[in-house]
Formats: sequence, C-alpha cells, structure tokens
Amino acid sequence: MSGDPAPLGLAGFALTTLLLSIVNTNLLKEGAAIIPVLGLAAFYGGLAQFAAGLFEFRRGNTFGATAFVSYAAFWMGYWWIAPRARQEADPRRRAPAQADVDPP
Repeated sequence: MSGDPAPLGLAGFALTTLLLSIVNTNLLKEGAAIIPVLGLAAFYGGLAQFAAGLFEFRRGNTFGATAFVSYAAFWMGYWWIAPRARQEADPRRRAPAQADVDPP
C-alpha cells in the first residue's frame, strides 16, 4: 500500500507561493521577511516537491512528476538567485568596481 504524493507537492507549492506573495505585496515590510521564504523555497517548495515528483514518476503519473519536479526546480533556483540578486542591488554590499576606486 502506498500513499498519494500529490498532497505533499501541492502543499509545498501552495505554502511557499503564499508566503512569497505576502512578501511581494509588502504586507510584511520587514527587510528580513525574505528569510523564511528562502527556507521554504529550499526545503518545502524545492526538496519536498522534488520528492513528490519522483514518487509521482514511480506511480506512472507523468504529468504530476513533470509539474512537481519543474516547480521544485523553480523554487531551488529562486532560493539560489534571490539573495545574490538582492546583494547585487544593494550598493552598500557590493564590492567597489574598478572605476569606482580612486587612483593612488
């Protein structure tokens, strides 16, 4: 007997998307509000959905496997790119470019 992996994949997608939407609409104006989103993106939206996609593939559900693995790849990519993009956008955190350095 085996369980259906779809609820895990759908819950990972729904909760991670909900939390990111709350941050994107500025309902949470805290600068560190992105940290829980990144945690959920990596583990619940990423790894848990990837596992659900693999289990769907094992059950022979190609559509479910494709959907969950694709969304997992998106969330893992978001987890990787979002902090680096914020660091590049923040001039205080960027390393000075060669043109910004005064000659001796």
